[in-house]
Amino acid sequence: PPLLFISLLENPYKHGVSNSEVSFIRNNLEIKDNHLIFTVESSTHQQNSQEDLSRPGIGIKNMTKRLDIIYGENYTLDLTEKNGTFIAQLTIPTNY
Repeated sequence: PPLLFISLLENPYKHGVSNSEVSFIRNNLEIKDNHLIFTVESSTHQQNSQEDLSRPGIGIKNMTKRLDIIYGENYTLDLTEKNGTFIAQLTIPTNY
């Protein structure tokens, strides 16, 4: 679907980049076993690492609603933070 990944691509630039600290953003897109797996990893910084991952922003909420409409229960979206890295991984079937 058009613009499906936009929130995952924009969020690291809003939340993961610092003017004063070393920052990184990595994107990976792969097809594996009839699934598209899109992963975005970005640095987190002190002010951003305290944000509650259980309460995503409006972009992620809207994307999740859209995924629910299109794929039902046939997708996964994992948002995790570990060791100063935020990871968002979306897996969707390629045969829809």
